[in-house]
Amino acid sequence: LLVIKSSKYALLPRMNATASTICASRLSSSRTLYQESVGKRALSHQTAKARHVERFLAMIRPIMRNELVLQRASAPATEADLPIAQDLLDTLEAHRHSCVGMAANMIGELKRIIVFDDGGSHVAMLNPEIISCAGTYEAEEGCLSLSGTRSATRYRTIKVSYQDLAMKPRVKTFTGFTAQIIQHEIDHCNGVLI
Repeated sequence: LLVIKSSKYALLPRMNATASTICASRLSSSRTLYQESVGKRALSHQTAKARHVERFLAMIRPIMRNELVLQRASAPATEADLPIAQDLLDTLEAHRHSCVGMAANMIGELKRIIVFDDGGSHVAMLNPEIISCAGTYEAEEGCLSLSGTRSATRYRTIKVSYQDLAMKPRVKTFTGFTAQIIQHEIDHCNGVLI
C-alpha cells in the first residue's frame, strides 16, 4: 500500500484506482451532506435571528403630548412617509391595551397617516378623507395624548377615501366604533383636539 501525497486525500491509502475513487466519492458525499445539514441549521438560525431583529427594530415612538404640536394640521403623506406608518403600527401595537387608534402627529410627525384597530387587526391609512357620513350622535372619548375624556359629535356611518400601504387609492365604508375611531384620528390630522 502506498500513501497518495499529492492529493487532498493524502491520508487515504492507495489500494487501487477503483477503491480510491469510491473512498473519495464517499468522502465527498459525506462532506456535501454535512455542509447541507450545517447550511440548513445556519439558515434556520438566520431566520430566527431575522425574526428577533425585526421585533427588536420595531420602532415604538414616544407619545406627543404637546397641544401646540397636536393642534397643527398635517401635510399630505407620500411614499417616502411609509416608515412613519410602520412606526405608528408598531406604537399602536405597543399600546394595544389602552389605545385603539393613532395619528402620525401623536408620535411627532405632521403627516396625514392614521392607524386603527378594525376588529382585531390593525389598519393603516394614508391621506384619509371622509367623503360622506350619516347618523350623528354624541360620544365620550379619551386620547392617549390628552388626559381625561371629552364629548364629541360623531357619525355612525362614514365613507372614507384613502391610500393603503401600497399607495393604492381605496374607498371604504365604516360603521359603529371603527367609524368613531377613524373620525377621531382624522380630527388629529386636521389639528382638531377633542
